[in-house]
Amino acid sequence: MREKRKLFLEKEKEHRKRKWEKEKRKWATKSKDKDLRKDDDSPATLEEKKRRKEERRK
Repeated sequence: MREKRKLFLEKEKEHRKRKWEKEKRKWATKSKDKDLRKDDDSPATLEEKKRRKEERRK
């Protein structure tokens, strides 16, 4: 039982950490704080961004 609880707490801790990072990035984009913003400039992401931009224009 303790092991299950321990695993649950570890997962919960990771979840909160990811959630907090996501929240920080969201506020960073609102405040234009570029060093906190997560920039993913991989080719696939850039293509996806371009495609979405084109869809919005239509």
